[in-house]
Amino acid sequence: MPSPLDLARRILDDFGLTALVGLELEFYLLGGTPETVVRQAQAQLAAQLPLPPRLQPESGRGQYELVLPHRTELADLLSDCRYALEVLEARSRANGTAVSRLSKPFADRPGSGLHVNVCLLDETGRNVFQKAPCDDNRESPTTAHAVNGLLETMVGLMVFFAPTENCYERYRPDNPESRLFSPSNVSWGGDNRSVAIRIPASTSHASARRLEHRVSGASACPESVLAAVLLGIHHGLRVGRPPRLPKLYGIAAHRSDELPAFPRSLAEARAFHRADDVVRRYAECASSAGV
Repeated sequence: MPSPLDLARRILDDFGLTALVGLELEFYLLGGTPETVVRQAQAQLAAQLPLPPRLQPESGRGQYELVLPHRTELADLLSDCRYALEVLEARSRANGTAVSRLSKPFADRPGSGLHVNVCLLDETGRNVFQKAPCDDNRESPTTAHAVNGLLETMVGLMVFFAPTENCYERYRPDNPESRLFSPSNVSWGGDNRSVAIRIPASTSHASARRLEHRVSGASACPESVLAAVLLGIHHGLRVGRPPRLPKLYGIAAHRSDELPAFPRSLAEARAFHRADDVVRRYAECASSAGV
């Protein structure tokens, strides 16, 4: 598997585009004094990092989110993510609190994901995912190609997005706590938290338009997840075709009969990974290049 830095370089070299990436990692704090943990960890991160992550409550009882700001320096992004998790673990131990990064620790509470937010900048710094003025219905060609690449490679890369058996509990469409906030099939849409690839409504300006990859469980490795997302985007830009799947409106789990399903287990994900020709070609290129 190529590294995320190698894939970012390939996107730049092959298409003249720079990836701008942010991460959102959900987790639960159990026992002790979670509010104290969050306050102390936030203060330490603000004092020691130039672009400090933000810690904020999430929708589940005892659930929080680590939000890492968008940046083009992906090595720094991943380094800050590792450091923030170390700080969080240390502050939790000191306060008698446990950090859970299980993807689905509770059947009756929302699961925890690792969301990757990404857009692509051209040589002038313009976001190429930005829509044309007054075009509310059509995505830009580059956006459509990137989405398609992520959809086409999603199942073959699921071993990186969901590396433990517990991850697959988060994708169960029959769980009401899962189907509204977690994807269960290969899907994309607008401001829709039930799909795999979400294009959030821009709350500030058109240049903030991005793709939110919502597949990964919280227990996944951020470096591997970022590599898999960038691989999908590179593939999409290379083949240059729009998604075959329609843009989804409504809850994705309610369209299970029409959309490709996720693997149901880690063993099934591994089988899809071994059989995926696109993923294998990228792995072979990385191996021959010594990456």
